Amino acid sequence: MLMRSVPANDRAAWTPDDNELLCQLYRDSTAASPHGVPDCSAIAEAMGRSRDAIYSQAFRLGLGVASRRSPHAKQRKCLGPCGQPFMSSWSGERICQACKKLQIMRCA
Repeated sequence: MLMRSVPANDRAAWTPDDNELLCQLYRDSTAASPHGVPDCSAIAEAMGRSRDAIYSQAFRLGLGVASRRSPHAKQRKCLGPCGQPFMSSWSGERICQACKKLQIMRCA
């Protein structure tokens, strides 16, 4: 039976430092790519996590959307109910995509 190797940080909780590192690696990898697509396998190896974990966390932080819109995307705290950090493509974007979908935010 073939056993897959388990990444060093497999199933470890994401810390704010991990999120910041992921954002930096994601931006650097996107900028270095000729097509603007990050190398998630290299990021996963550098962070000791699985490629799927990188994809999932990047999606939660809004990296895929923000990195295509602006090379100056920045991680900001969501001013919506969640209060979590997310990748904002410009200074006026202060509500994450998850909060924008909430019913309470649509009624405001």
